[in-house]
Amino acid sequence: MVAGNLPAPAYPATADTTTLATAPAQATGTVTVNATTSADTGTGGSLTYLAPVLPAATGISPSSGPTGDGTLLAITGSGFTDTTAVLIVGVPAAGFTVDDDTAITAITAPAPPGGITGPAAVTTKGGTGIGGALAYLGPVLPAISTAQPHPTNTTR
Repeated sequence: MVAGNLPAPAYPATADTTTLATAPAQATGTVTVNATTSADTGTGGSLTYLAPVLPAATGISPSSGPTGDGTLLAITGSGFTDTTAVLIVGVPAAGFTVDDDTAITAITAPAPPGGITGPAAVTTKGGTGIGGALAYLGPVLPAISTAQPHPTNTTR
């Protein structure tokens, strides 16, 4: 078997008119498939190679959370089937589940200290799509608005 100009490993024929082969990697497009036996070469079949689907992350909810781990996030977009990795603000998610082709549920891992904002990155065999934004909020520190001496404190 040959697909385009590349040999395709074939398996024994399952019938006079049927055989199986493993298609070799090719560029996107349509190629002619030829089958060769000891007696002749048959042509006429074709195989279309499709470009991999690039995922697109378009939203993160909630849009902010603490720098500690364990915040549950909903990532929306498209092309999420076969997701292999999810990064939130550059940090690998502690875990994730692909709900369907348009939704991922992820759990944040600890973020760098302090506040930081960034996108989600979703990786599939088609590539990486980046989008949406999450703001990791640093710890909330108490604010002192005014200072008054304590009534029992005397200064000399």
